[in-house]
Amino acid sequence: YLQNLDGARDLLADASPHMTGQAPVCDVAFLMPSAWWWCHPEWHWPQRTFQVANAVRDRMDYEVVDEGMVRDGTLDRLGIRLLVLCEGEFLERETLDALGRWIEAGGRLILAGELPRYDEHMEPCTVLADFAGTRPEGLFVHPSEILTDEEALLAALRAAGWEQRLSFSEGLQACVHHYGIDKFVFFFHFGGEAAAEHEVVVDGVKLALTVGPKTCGVVHLKGEHIASYLVK
Repeated sequence: YLQNLDGARDLLADASPHMTGQAPVCDVAFLMPSAWWWCHPEWHWPQRTFQVANAVRDRMDYEVVDEGMVRDGTLDRLGIRLLVLCEGEFLERETLDALGRWIEAGGRLILAGELPRYDEHMEPCTVLADFAGTRPEGLFVHPSEILTDEEALLAALRAAGWEQRLSFSEGLQACVHHYGIDKFVFFFHFGGEAAAEHEVVVDGVKLALTVGPKTCGVVHLKGEHIASYLVK
């Protein structure tokens, strides 16, 4: 919200040297089916998309794009290689055409359930159905049951070429900020009453952590070496 940014002017000014404009290190996105959503004004969000994306948010990084962003070439600008579509009997024709061009260029689309076969005017549009027969390596169609099984969805992503770059043990939360060759690993642990052993794996580098309750910190990695750390 704009008013929140206005109240954080000093923080943004202090952090401006680190705001390089580099694209996020993330190659997966969920597609928000805009036209399908607008036809359901009773929904706060597209239900399947929200539920599935929320279920895996602790397991992977991802972007969320809508149909307008797909049409405008956002998938290429962000370096998205895998796109997940959880629902929608139809998409806008321009979106379907853009997805076709993206798949032809090497993108991979993961669909749960039925292929969208109509455009926004409910006219037949077989762009994606055609790829199912002519370019199966770019289109992965799975039964809708994978949407209720987190492990099945992650397995579908791996089968399409996704590689998990960050993992952490149960009870811990972690995220990574990339800055050139440097990585800053932020971790958070709020459970338990005694010290516990945890680990974070970032691009194959394993950090073994001994953390107490209500502990958070950041570890600065240069390559495979710890340059510094801060724990609170």
